[in-house]
Amino acid sequence: MLKKGISSFLLFILLLCSFSSISSADVVKETVNKPFYAYNEPVFTSQKSNGGQQYGPQTLDVKEKRSNGWWKVQTWEGDKWINLDGEIKYFDKSFLTFYEPSFASMRGNMGIAYNPQNLNIVDGNTSGWLKAQTWEGDQWMYPGVAETVAVNNNFYVYNEPSFTADKGAGGNQFGPQKFLPILEKRQDGWWKVVTYEGPKWVALNGTRMKVDVNFTTFDQPYLESYKRSSFLPQTVTVHDGKKTEQGDFYLITTYQGQKWMSINAEKEFNENRESMRQALGYNENTFDDDSVTVNTRQSDNMPIKAEPTKLKIPTKEEREAFLMEVKDDKKRGLTSRAMPEEWVRRGDVVYTPNSWGGLVGHTAIIVTDLTNAQDYKIVHSPGIDAFPAVDLQSLEQWEFIHAQNEEYYQFRYFRNPNKSVGIAAANYAFDHFYMNRYNYTYDFWSSSAKQNNNKIYCTKLVYLSYRDGAGVDIFPMNFGIIHPADFYFQNKLVLYFKGEGGHWG
Repeated sequence: MLKKGISSFLLFILLLCSFSSISSADVVKETVNKPFYAYNEPVFTSQKSNGGQQYGPQTLDVKEKRSNGWWKVQTWEGDKWINLDGEIKYFDKSFLTFYEPSFASMRGNMGIAYNPQNLNIVDGNTSGWLKAQTWEGDQWMYPGVAETVAVNNNFYVYNEPSFTADKGAGGNQFGPQKFLPILEKRQDGWWKVVTYEGPKWVALNGTRMKVDVNFTTFDQPYLESYKRSSFLPQTVTVHDGKKTEQGDFYLITTYQGQKWMSINAEKEFNENRESMRQALGYNENTFDDDSVTVNTRQSDNMPIKAEPTKLKIPTKEEREAFLMEVKDDKKRGLTSRAMPEEWVRRGDVVYTPNSWGGLVGHTAIIVTDLTNAQDYKIVHSPGIDAFPAVDLQSLEQWEFIHAQNEEYYQFRYFRNPNKSVGIAAANYAFDHFYMNRYNYTYDFWSSSAKQNNNKIYCTKLVYLSYRDGAGVDIFPMNFGIIHPADFYFQNKLVLYFKGEGGHWG
């Protein structure tokens, strides 16, 4: 029994030793009679040591030998890996070979792809290229690439086969390519390609996507951008995408060219708007702006008798004459006459129905007039791309900017009948919002307009200026998002001008 136990133990030791010809504790000398590369890992695509240069023939201290030809050896840089005769590897997809590790170099095998087979790999690089022994000698191949195509236009690549996945190349487009290497072609239009960052995905001709609900298209991938058209459910061709805080936007082909749409962003917007729509009894998407009459409160249709019948924008001569009269009165110690009621004044709310069109429009509040300054200025939140998120701008400049754009030229003016209320709101807009403009971030999406926080957008600024600055809550009901057209459906402000902007004398 003792002899049998000893024999079993010796057999176990023999098996352990045969697993590797050299144990991890042994070091043997091996003479190498040809130049060779050393690698950081036992794979040909790992980083080469010795600055990428070959070692000359020499005697090596070998610490480990593997059955696939890899040896761990001691070098001046520490332990490295060498493979003197190559490693046999099976490739299960067809592949092209090249004379150099470049898809633009001359192809081997008369340009014909090899079928799947075993190859002896003798070198490689960190870009994924492998050098293999072929009937034409050593040539380079990129596993899985059996085709290259010419691309004549710029294009994006994506980390996954989805237009809302992260883009490669830092989000920048690739230029036209003579030899775009293809790893895989899917029936849905996505191709897996090789880039300098490794494999990525591209859909050069777009992909088809079924949309089961009505949807809206926009010029840019956010709901505040200009609204183009509304569409019924259909299958669309998608060319790009973007994942935003509002939702997943897709760039699709339309009769107006390529435009953006988002099913989940539009759905969430409509859900957030529903309580306000119910309270005000209208839907901004189907509302006819031309049906609104001037000089009425929409909620009760009662005229504001103390207000002018129509806005009068003073001409340059009228403004200069008024300012001169004010100056003379001050010199003589007299009380200046009031500014004509029909002239625009502090606290008036300006609405451009189409500006920043989308599902939104744009509003601003006048914060200076001829009683406290030399001209009219507005405070507003310009939009998603603006910094800072709150700005002070000449009303005249604002009107002329829009007067020159055939889509944005319409203007609406609202006023509270109490002048002191308007002044208080204007002062709050200037002192609270504009003077702290760098503390605000443009965002109509993530917080309620009821919250006076560091999130701001155009209608929220106007609403809070009246609520917190003048004590007038224009919309006392519960809601999330205020649409500029909501100002038609309240009883605190009166619409007293509808028309084209840019008519300053």
